[in-house]
Amino acid sequence: MTTGLTHIALGLGSNIGDGPAALRAAVAELGRGGVEDAVMSPLYATSPIGPVAQPDYTNAVVAARTGLGPRELLGLCKRIERAMGREPGGMRWGPRPIDIDILLYGNVSVNEPDLVIPHAEMGNRLFVLVPLLDVAADMIVPGQGGAVREFAGPRILRLETTDQKIRKIIEI
Repeated sequence: MTTGLTHIALGLGSNIGDGPAALRAAVAELGRGGVEDAVMSPLYATSPIGPVAQPDYTNAVVAARTGLGPRELLGLCKRIERAMGREPGGMRWGPRPIDIDILLYGNVSVNEPDLVIPHAEMGNRLFVLVPLLDVAADMIVPGQGGAVREFAGPRILRLETTDQKIRKIIEI
């Protein structure tokens, strides 16, 4: 067992091309870049959020461990996104071949212009909360006073009354 590794949770999404294949390819690249022991949630089909009409997303959450620091992990995620066809500076909430977000990084909180951990929108997205519960229910959400299960439960109940739709499509 390797020591000095931090437990992390990453959100993945794709709505251009073969979503399930893109998520699996991103997880493989994360493994080559220093993310270990990755466990991916089931895949979910989710309605897009944002002002642009676009296809549904395929989403999942990956729980893993890494020796990379938060900035190094962000750099790895951005390099994988670019390698898989995502254009930097693209439309906010627009269609994309892959999106990789750092949701949780151990018990660390970061609040910088280009990196916020826990992810700033995590509590407002069914496509994050539902798969996060699948693979990381016991992870602590820094600044929230508890684990994912306590953080997610009331938010999921509230979000189920919105236009957000989520449907499990593949059990991993």
